[in-house]
Amino acid sequence: MGSGTDGYHFAQVSKEVIAANQSAYVKLTNWKSSYAASEYAVDFARTDSVGKTTLVRQDMYNPMYYLSPMYDGYKASTVAPHWRIRTGIMQGDTANTTEVNLALALTNLGITSVDFATVWGLGHTMAERTGNATTNFIAWVKHTAA
Repeated sequence: MGSGTDGYHFAQVSKEVIAANQSAYVKLTNWKSSYAASEYAVDFARTDSVGKTTLVRQDMYNPMYYLSPMYDGYKASTVAPHWRIRTGIMQGDTANTTEVNLALALTNLGITSVDFATVWGLGHTMAERTGNATTNFIAWVKHTAA
């Protein structure tokens, strides 16, 4: 999104929690009612270089937006027929359930080619039981395409 700032409000759920609890928050020292009303609205209205807001970009980034009936994007796209998901069991930057939920959502949607595995002792990116992620992924693509 733009430059010259340290950050923007980006979470719709945070805005909703603040709005729902505004009467409790106003009792706090230094609380500003503008947090839920104007500050989120201004940040949510900002667009990137291709005219997309942060909320649109979050939906586009989140595969569950297209796979779960909880979201407006459910079944709004064509889902790839083959998936390879690897996740390290020692990840510290995302919940361990993230990839499990993705694999289950794909299966529930009827995708039958979901190659899912957890890898002991590694973080969530580039996690492989043997070899390296690039070589293994290319081999999987070749096998799947055959």
